[in-house]
Amino acid sequence: MKELDFKRRFRARLAEGGNWTDAFEPAYGTTMGCPDIAVQFDKFQVVLDGPARLAQVKPIVFCELKVGAIVDGGQLKVTVIRPAQYSWHRVFTASGGVCCFVVGVGGPKSWKAFVLKGMDAKRFGEFNKNGIVRKDEYKDWPEKLSLRNYIEMREWARA
Repeated sequence: MKELDFKRRFRARLAEGGNWTDAFEPAYGTTMGCPDIAVQFDKFQVVLDGPARLAQVKPIVFCELKVGAIVDGGQLKVTVIRPAQYSWHRVFTASGGVCCFVVGVGGPKSWKAFVLKGMDAKRFGEFNKNGIVRKDEYKDWPEKLSLRNYIEMREWARA
């Protein structure tokens, strides 16, 4: 599966669940590192200053999409993450935002999406040598984009 195919399928699946997405299409060959899509999670209520003040929140997660394959013992072989993409991810995450690398695996009829665990600089360097992600460094993309899944993803995506 090519990355563009994965992007179309992933966005379509999210839209079926009623989630807003937007895709970013920088010019070919740019090195800005900005993620491929933004995904808005289901709304949930948060208390601002006591029970009398509630707010509806619909958090957005930025996703850099990659394609890959399951190899040796359940490890994930992933296409290259460019340094600019990794840098954007680290800076945005450090500022409190939520972004993640999502990998599509499969073919025309059957595919899955996985979220990579956040990487520190050392792990990123190791990853870019061979493109292998260990089994404990990725998990299934959640079927429903709930508050609980959002909080889990926020923690998972941080290195």
